[in-house]
This record gives sequence, structure tokens and C-alpha cells, in this order.
Amino acid sequence: MPRPPPLPPRPPLLPGTVFAAAEAELRNHIDEAIAEKRSVSVLLEPGAHIKLSRLLECDSNIKVIIFSSDERATLDGQGKSGLFRLRGGCSLTLRRLALVNGRAYNGGVVWAEGAGDVEIVDSTITDCEATQFGGGVYVASAEVNSAVSIVDTTITGVYARVDGGVVFANFGRDIFMTRSTVLSCSAGGIGGVVAAYNSGAVSLTRSNVTDCSAGWRGGAIFTKGSDLLATDSSFSGCRADLGGAVYVQSGTARLARSNIFNCIANVSGGGLFSEDGQTILSDGTLISGCTAPDGEGRSLFLLAGEVAYALPASPGRWLPNARCEVYRGACAHPPGSPQQAACLKHRDDCATSHEPPYEWYCQNATFVQPCNWKSDPHLLGQSLYQLPLLPVEQDFPFACSAGILGSADPEYQSSSTCAGPCPPRRRCPTEATSQTLPCTAGHYCPAGTSVPLPCPAGSYSNRIDLAAASECREAEPGHFATTGSTAATPCSPGTFAGTKGQSECERCAPGTSSDEGSDSCDECEPGTYAKNHGQGECIPCPHPLSTEHGSVTCSICKEGYYLRDSNYSESGIFLAPSEHCKPCPPHAECPHNTTLETLRVPHGYWRASSLSAVLSECRNFGGDGETRCTGSKSGEGSSASGRRIQEDTAYCGPDFKGPECQLCVADKQYLADGDACEACVDIRTAAGRIAALGLGICVACGFVAWAYSMQGWRQKPYIGPPLRLADRTVHNFFEAGLVPKMKILLGFYQICFVLKPTYSARLPDKYTSWTDELAEAVSIDWSGFFLPAQCLPYWSRLVAVAVSPTSLIALLLLFGVGRRLYRGRARDGGVLPVGDTHRAFTLGVGEASIVRNEASVCGESSVLSVLSVSDVLHCPEVDKIVLSQTLVLSWNAKVALGLLDLTPACLVLVFCFVPSVSASIFKSWSCQAYTVSPPSEALEQIEYMRQDASVECGSDEHRSITNLAIFFIVVWPLGSLVLYSSLLAGCAKPLRATTQTALTRATGFLHREYTLTFYWWEALELARKLV
Repeated sequence: MPRPPPLPPRPPLLPGTVFAAAEAELRNHIDEAIAEKRSVSVLLEPGAHIKLSRLLECDSNIKVIIFSSDERATLDGQGKSGLFRLRGGCSLTLRRLALVNGRAYNGGVVWAEGAGDVEIVDSTITDCEATQFGGGVYVASAEVNSAVSIVDTTITGVYARVDGGVVFANFGRDIFMTRSTVLSCSAGGIGGVVAAYNSGAVSLTRSNVTDCSAGWRGGAIFTKGSDLLATDSSFSGCRADLGGAVYVQSGTARLARSNIFNCIANVSGGGLFSEDGQTILSDGTLISGCTAPDGEGRSLFLLAGEVAYALPASPGRWLPNARCEVYRGACAHPPGSPQQAACLKHRDDCATSHEPPYEWYCQNATFVQPCNWKSDPHLLGQSLYQLPLLPVEQDFPFACSAGILGSADPEYQSSSTCAGPCPPRRRCPTEATSQTLPCTAGHYCPAGTSVPLPCPAGSYSNRIDLAAASECREAEPGHFATTGSTAATPCSPGTFAGTKGQSECERCAPGTSSDEGSDSCDECEPGTYAKNHGQGECIPCPHPLSTEHGSVTCSICKEGYYLRDSNYSESGIFLAPSEHCKPCPPHAECPHNTTLETLRVPHGYWRASSLSAVLSECRNFGGDGETRCTGSKSGEGSSASGRRIQEDTAYCGPDFKGPECQLCVADKQYLADGDACEACVDIRTAAGRIAALGLGICVACGFVAWAYSMQGWRQKPYIGPPLRLADRTVHNFFEAGLVPKMKILLGFYQICFVLKPTYSARLPDKYTSWTDELAEAVSIDWSGFFLPAQCLPYWSRLVAVAVSPTSLIALLLLFGVGRRLYRGRARDGGVLPVGDTHRAFTLGVGEASIVRNEASVCGESSVLSVLSVSDVLHCPEVDKIVLSQTLVLSWNAKVALGLLDLTPACLVLVFCFVPSVSASIFKSWSCQAYTVSPPSEALEQIEYMRQDASVECGSDEHRSITNLAIFFIVVWPLGSLVLYSSLLAGCAKPLRATTQTALTRATGFLHREYTLTFYWWEALELARKLV
């Protein structure tokens, strides 16, 4: 086991002070002091619990002081022994101690006979007992000038079986209890707290006694032949047979500024019992709430003796009183003598002085006196009430009645009128009211009010300072007020009050209603109806019906709905509202009482028929759409009738017509910037511009190609650096492998380009916002560039879109063929001298001038002959043969080589154009459908081409366009796929043999980036894009 921590060092002791931590030490210190006849001061160890086996005794004329610190030491009699016994003039002081469980024949804590002073200061006394007298302190035959003082001490549960629950004094001296608290102490006989027999003064100052009792007399205090003085103290909840709190058998008792509350006498004198002697209550002392049997003095019982009350009483109380003075005989000195003058001058002074100076010449006191000033001269000059020898059943002093204002001023405590009636606008609700309260809201308080009077019916007030009913405010129209209202109550819905001062509201008549707080009834609002007399509110129409003002039934549709059939009966509509009133179509406006024909179409929207409930948002073609689509005229419905558009300008602005108002009313005009019509350019002017543009592009491309093929120009000063830079750029482009990456990127955005116009779908804007502008820039619809789409029939634009790239490819191929033929003629019909191999190889992609010679070229004999097209296409590595004789090419070989020269460029063009051209072709079947049938009938729609709103899908004109599109499908989508497949099939054998031929080099764009196993993948990729 670990050792306990060492105790803290003991505090230094003052001279003459000794320390004790146990019973033996304490007892030894006292015995030594007795033996040496000296006083002793003993400091008990703070927090020590000293259990006493027997009494600590002192029988010498010394002073014993036992104390501890704020932590308090405990002296414990263990329920078997008292704590101290004093004799022989020994004085004892106990300070900051806990005194518990003392039990003795007399004096559970201190038994003093013939002893000196006993002081208990700043301590606690708990659960102590005496089998005879003085549960706490017993004092008898005390020395002269000795006293018992209990200061700042709390006493709880102390008991004496006979007398003196806390202190018993018999022939002792003074008992002082100051700033102390006594709880639940008792005595079996008399004096639950103090029993004093022929002792000195018993003084309680600023102390409180609670729930103490005695079996016979004096639940708290009993005095016989002793003087009692209680100042600023209280006794509450005490009990005895006689004198619930105080019993005065003889001697004097004075209670000043003290209170006796809720004490009980089983026989007589609930608060105080006076058997004899003199008792003076003064300075606001109050006895209240005490009880005793009827007629036995709930507050006081006077058996004999004298009891008086000297004002002032406590606030709100009163007593009949008279001035206590000396009644003297009349001045009987000779008239005019100095003695007579002095007697008359000091008449009032003589009345308040029991021993006046001789020079006042006061007369002798009469036999009958108003008060017993002889025993207590201090009563002279005071307002005094002398109690008769009768029980006092009320609280004492008497309470001013409710409605009467009490006061703390003795001037207003002389009669039951007190300070007079409670002032107007205030109330005195209870007895002994000395501070008025405000009047209650909803009430008024005239003078003398204890219970406020309510404002009459029809009036109200939230003020708390009214003095008369006329000051209450009348209820305003639309409100009513019951008796005592603090505010006017608004009339409930369906009732009204037309005038002021109403105590209730009237009901509205049928067909009308009212809101809360109405002063009249209004007709039912649209959408509600009232059918019965006395109906409290208008009933909402069944959803989604409505009404006009003051209706008794519902037969029209509310806002946000339209009536499907305006010819149906009102009763039928009311019985089945949801079958006849339908929700307003999206984007439409359905004000109150709307039918299908009168639907309001807002700006920016259009519908195909007055029987259609489907509104189409006018697409944005560069403007806001609202200039073209003006919707319904203000306050009107549709201007179109029937199931087809009878008037093309319905819902359109003055210059527009057709579906979504996309078309211009005037001929040869087109929609410019989405919201204006402008005149079309002359067709011949547009055609000239297109031809000039195409020619310019061809010339520019031809010049660039020709300049790039000139090897000698690369050394020239100005044109050389750009050409060399182009060579390096092309070389780096191929070396970095950018060709496949660019093809993948271009293929992805080709698909993006056609998603929106062809399938009405698109990727998120953050991916395709810039591609939309790029798509417009690379669009091959050259007709739309020089001539707006609406200025040409769609079939013409389709031809232009499909034919223009084909024409460009054809021009390139013709240029290559012409170039070969021209150069062949320049070399004497195509024969080159032997050894001019380098020049022959630089003529084109095909490395043209190839012959058979004696070296057995391409498996043939070495006889000189003209090479065929098949030789040109399939002869492997012919560009590396050493030519030793004249080479001859046939004209068709020259044509083949010319085609192969520009095949790579043409393949690139096909790669770029085929998705967009194919998408343009497929747009011939892209139609926009518009509903023209009512919602309740079978769906009927009319369709127009998205690319040309003037063409109705399914019409003869549209069929001619689709037939033309079918032809172009064969030319472009299928033709391109066949071209790719044929060229790759021709390259299959040399590619598998890893042999380079003129054909494989010319078609390298299709297979160069793929492994030999997947050389055909480009044809499959084209098919995927087309799908």
C-alpha cells in the first residue's frame, strides 16, 4: 500500500494557544489549565472529527476558548454524552465548530451551573438532546453579569424532553441570539427554542426561527419573570398548545420590526399568548396567517397583563390608537403669575414627560391614564393602541380592506379608512395593499377599486389606466367586442359588423362572402360560388372550374385551363369538370374563361391550328423569334380556324408567314438575321459569283501545286525559303505521326457537325460551341453563301451541295491527266533517252517512264515495248530499275499516271466532304411535325421540311426532292464507300507482299497509318460515319 501524503504543516499558534487533534489532547489541555488556574485557548485541527466519550468538564474560574478554522472541527457526543459541563465560574467560548450528537441530562451541548459566560459563535449545533432541560444550553445559578450568547450560528434538530428546546435559563442572566437561524427544534413542555425562568433579558436580533414547537407553551419563546426583546427577527411555522410562537407568563416582552407567520396554537393564542406582564409590539411588527380554535385568538390571546401596539404598523395595516401621554390636572396657579405662564407654556411638554423639570410647573398626573407609561416611559409621545383583554382573531395589526389604500405613515394607520379609497385608474386587489397596481386591460377602475370593472359589451381597451366605462373604446366597424375585451375582435369570415359598438357580427346573405374584419359582404369572387342562404363563405369551384362575380354555379374554366368544348351544357360541365377543362398547354396563356379556340399564343410561339393545343417555340435564326412570331393579338384568341392553316400569317408578324413564321410574305425575299425579310440577289449574279469563286480556288490550288513541284525554285532568293519551309513542315508532320491524329479529330467533329441539323441532337456546348462556327465556315453549300437558302428551291441547293465537290475532284483529276499528256508530248511522243531516269521519276507520283528491257522487267522478255496501264499500276519497285535504253509509255498509261498523281489530294477531299455532303442529302427526309388536331381526338399532324419550310412533307414537291436525294446517295455515300473499297482491294496483294507500287503509294492516305492486318479499316470507318 502506498503511504498517504504527509499532512500540511500546522499554522503558527498565537501565544497562549495550544493545539489539539484528539479527545485526549483536548481534555489534557483543559485539565492542565484548571490545575494551573489559567485560561486556555485550544485550536482544534481543521476538519478534525473528535468523538467524545464523556463530558469535557471545567470547575475553575477560568476561561476556556475552543476554536477551529473555516474548515471547522467537529465535536461529536456520539448520542451518548453531552459535550461540556461548566461550574465554579468557568466561562466557555466555542467558535467555528460543528457541535453534533450531544446528549445529556441537561444541556446537550453545554450544562452550566454557577458558571460564567457561554459563547457559541459562527458554529453549527445539530441533533443534540437533553433528557430534561436545555437541548442545547442549560444555564442555572449563573454568576453575576454572565450571559449566554449565540451569534451567527445555525441550530438544527435540537430537542429537550421537558423545557427549553435550545436554551433553558433558570435564575441565569441574559440570553443573546444574534444573526442566527433555528430550524426544527422542540421541547416536550415549554419553550421550543428558549425557556427563561426569572433570568435576565432574552434578546433575539436579526434571527429566524422556523418550524419549532413545544408540547405545552411557547412554540418558540417562553418567558417568566424575564424580559424579551425581539428585533428584526421572524418566527414562522411554530406550534404549541398555548402561544404558537411566544408565551409571556410574566415580565415584559417587546417585539420591534419582527414578524410571526403561520404559527399554530392547538388551544389558544396562535401567534402570542399573554398570561401576565407587559407586551409591546411596535415598528411594523406583524402577526399573520396564524391559527387557533375559533374564539381562542388566532393571532393573540390575552389572559391577563397588558398588550399594546406602538405605531407605525406595517404598511397597509391600521389600528385605532391614541397618543400615549401623561394626563395632568389643569394649571391652578394664580392667574398672571409666572408659574401659571410656565405651566401653560409647557402643557404639551408636560404631557410627554414623566419627570418634567420643576420650572415647567407641571401639575400632578391624574388617576386615570391612557397608557402604562409609568412602567415604560418610552411609550410617551407614541401613537399607541391598548388591546382589550379579548382574543384577536384577525391578522394583527388589522389589514386595510381591499379597495382601500394602506400606508406606512402612522397618520394613515389610525382607522379602517387607512389612506382612503384606492385612487382612480389604480386597483388595490388585496387586503393590506400599500402599493397600488395598474388597472387591468379591458377594464376600468373608479376610486376604491379592488376588482376592476369590465368594459361594456361593444367596447374594449388595452390600456391599464381607465377610470370610467366611457373611456373604453367602441369596437370599429367590422369588429365586435364582448364584455371585458382588451381588443376588438375582427368579424370572422362570412360575417360583418356595419356600425360601431357591436357586440356580435351578422351573417352574410347568400351569394356573398366577407373576409375577416369586414363591415359589409361582397359578391363571391370569380372561381367561387355560394348556393345557400347564410353560407359562411363562398365555396371554391370544383377544380378546375371557375365563375363570374356572384355566381351560384360553376360553368367556365379557371385561369390556367381552357374549355375543350364550349357548346356543352353548364350542368354537364359542373358535374364532370376535369373532363371539360384541360390544363393550359405549355407556353400558352389561358386567362379566365378561355376556350380551345381562344387560347392566347404569346410572343415567340406559333401553332398550326386553332384546334391544336400544341405550341411551337419559334426557332432562333439569328433574331429573337418574337419579331416574326407575334402570337395572339391582345385580348383575342386565334385568327386561324379549322385543322389546317387557313391563313399563313396566323400568329405571325406582318411580313412573315408559314410554319413558325419562317417564310417571307413577299416573293423573292428571304429571312435575314432571323427577324427581317430582304430581297434575294439575282440568280445570274449569284451564279457568276459561284463560278468566279470556283475558278479562283482552282487557279490558286494549281499555282501552289505547280510552284511546289519546281525543284529548282528551292534555291531562288524569295520563293525558295517558303518552299523549303513547306518541305520541312511536311516532313515533320509525317515524322511526328500527326496524320492519324488529325484524321481522328476531323472524323469526330464531322460527326458533331451533323448531329444537330440532321438528328436534332448535339453534344454539350462546351465541346461544340466553336465547332458550330467552324461548320458554317467549311460548309460546301456554296449556293447559300452567295444566294440565301430561301431564294432557291431546295432541290437546286441539293444539286449544288452534291455536285460542287464532285466537280472539284473531277477538275483536279483532269488537271493531272492534262499535265501528264502535255509533258509526254514535250518529250517526242513520250520517248525519253536511256539514262534520263531521274527526270522520268520526277514527273509524278507514278514515276512514269518505265520500259521492259533485256533485264526482264516485270517478268517480261527484254524486248523493247510500250508499257500498259497494268504495268504502271502493278510493277513493283520499277522506279529503281536502271534504264539502259529508250522508254515508251502508251497514252492510257500516261492517263493512269496523271490520275495517280492527284489521287492523294482527291482522297483527302472525299474524306473531308463525304460526311457533310451525305448529311445534306439525308436532310431531304428531315421534317418538322406540327399538331393540328384537338387533344381529345386522334393525333393528326402536318409536316414541313426543316431545310425549306415552304415544302410540305409527303407532297409531290417533297417526293421529287427525295427521289433526287436517293440518286445522290448512290453517288456520294455508296459511291465513296465503293471507291475506298475498290482502291484498297487493288492494294491488297502488294501490301501483303510488302511491295511498293504506284497504286499503293497513291492510296497511302487510306492505309498508311494502319498495320497490314487492318489496311482495310478506313473503308469501315467511312461506313461508320455514314451510319
